[in-house]
Amino acid sequence: MKFFRFNITLFLLVLVNFSLHASIYDSLVNVIKKHRNDSLSLNAYNKLLLLLESNPVLYEKNIKEAINLSELQQNYVYKAKYSEKLAEKYELWGEFMNAKKYYEIALTIYQQQDSLAKIAFLKNCLGRVYEKLSNYEKAITYYLESMKIREKLNDKQGIASSLNSLGLIYLFQENYPMALKYFKQSLSLVTELNNEFGMATVYNNFGFLYVKTKLYDSALYYYNQSLKLDEKNDNQYGISSVYLNIAIVLSKKQDMLNAEKFYLKSLKIKEKLNDKVGQINIYNSLAVLYQNRKNYAKAIDLAKRANTIANELSNVKGLMESSKILSEIYQDIGNYKDAYELYTWY
Repeated sequence: MKFFRFNITLFLLVLVNFSLHASIYDSLVNVIKKHRNDSLSLNAYNKLLLLLESNPVLYEKNIKEAINLSELQQNYVYKAKYSEKLAEKYELWGEFMNAKKYYEIALTIYQQQDSLAKIAFLKNCLGRVYEKLSNYEKAITYYLESMKIREKLNDKQGIASSLNSLGLIYLFQENYPMALKYFKQSLSLVTELNNEFGMATVYNNFGFLYVKTKLYDSALYYYNQSLKLDEKNDNQYGISSVYLNIAIVLSKKQDMLNAEKFYLKSLKIKEKLNDKVGQINIYNSLAVLYQNRKNYAKAIDLAKRANTIANELSNVKGLMESSKILSEIYQDIGNYKDAYELYTWY
């Protein structure tokens, strides 16, 4: 009987929570309807979006409505704010061209207002988007423009962020000495500022650098340093990224059992965060892992999941990787027709 009563209580608590959530939602929607001509509606959207964090479809719909309403009210402070928020979501969801569009909208407004700190921040964001689009020349241009403004403002945290970003560009270009130089400069600043989020980010990038140079034990050391800080600060995105990076190192060290555990731990968080680019990377990595185990049915399923999400996002890198993996799996099982077609497409 105790077990039965416990479940009833839990059920009632869920109903009360749902009812309260719905009541707040309805109240905010009514405020927006009644105050479409003043800023109370725009402020209500801010609270409404907090309720919709876990629902990407409704979040996107409502934040676009907030941007349009800001334009109608000629309230460009809110338009810039919501454009920036939407750009951040698009970047997280892997929709980089949409992220670029809304970062540029916000940047234009802040440039008109001569808001130097925001201009520097958004130029750094655009550099990051161009980096993810593999346009490194454009990325470097934005990063350097951002850092120049931050130096003028003596914004040490901003400078550290720009240095870290430049380090990543050199890492992707395989200029490892320059990458190391910028990461060290960035780490020195974030340590001076006691910025644990920044320290976790740079430690993670040190790990990435040592993976590239095949110093796997050093990579694991820095990934674990990053993980400690992310866990301390409950940075779920950071934790999921480090789990994925640790899994990749363990795979390279042929510790496949533990690699699989870390892939799955990362995937669980990335699904919760709706981090689709992260999901593509994990599905592709797991597909290779199961291919090596000769579990071809599971490997094909995972590579197809990666391919589907990559196709939805027009994520060329993800599409290439999943197609290549599928081609190799089909070759392994003697399906040469599909293997050839996928490899040719790749």
